[in-house]
Amino acid sequence: MIKFFRHIRRSLIQENKVGKYFKYAIGEIILVVIGILIALQINNWNENKRDRNFELKMLTEVKIALENDLNHYKRMIKRVTSADSSVAKVIEHIHYKHSFHDSLYPLISKLNTGIQWQQNYGPYEGIKSSGINKISNDSLRKSLVQFYDFEYPRNLELIKWSDKNYDTDLNKLRTFRGNPFTTLNKDGTIYIRRKYQKDIFSNPDFLLLIRDFKRRTSSTLNILKSIIPHIEKLHSQINTELKNAELL
Repeated sequence: MIKFFRHIRRSLIQENKVGKYFKYAIGEIILVVIGILIALQINNWNENKRDRNFELKMLTEVKIALENDLNHYKRMIKRVTSADSSVAKVIEHIHYKHSFHDSLYPLISKLNTGIQWQQNYGPYEGIKSSGINKISNDSLRKSLVQFYDFEYPRNLELIKWSDKNYDTDLNKLRTFRGNPFTTLNKDGTIYIRRKYQKDIFSNPDFLLLIRDFKRRTSSTLNILKSIIPHIEKLHSQINTELKNAELL
């Protein structure tokens, strides 16, 4: 192609057709400029496509992480709901001035329910490290930042505050049990037990401790429930973005 254009230029010069030569030269320049612009456009299109593919890939990973977190928190809600219900039943026995009896041990054991706070920041951190502006949807980008940089950390601090005396209170609860004694189970195994005194419900320190357990379970339950709508909202936004991308 270059040889072809060179041959035309040489012919025009040899034939002393200066006017046609200049017209041809201008046309050739225009063709070169158009070629460069087309090449740049193709290059930009390829870069945009790579960025979009990366964006969709990372959003898919965030979506999966949110689904895992959502399932985890729903399991935690079930655990804490069970503990909250158990301590409420203990308080009900106390309120009606019942004596402590062995049927309450399963309820007391539910108080030994810890909270495992879990969130997968990995995919979001991957987006941040490559540039949060890679998320082309302005509304979705703001939601990601709001959720991962504010909502999650805030709820984590609330959980920590609510659960700060958990281990201390468990140790206190154990101190209310009497001296250990040995029993023989039906299967022939020996079991060492420590029982609560039947008048334990008249002990003010025990009552205060049970109150603290109830406050903790209720507070933790509210915090766990409050994060669920935020997860579901962000998951829905990402899901809509991914579906719209499939239609293009």
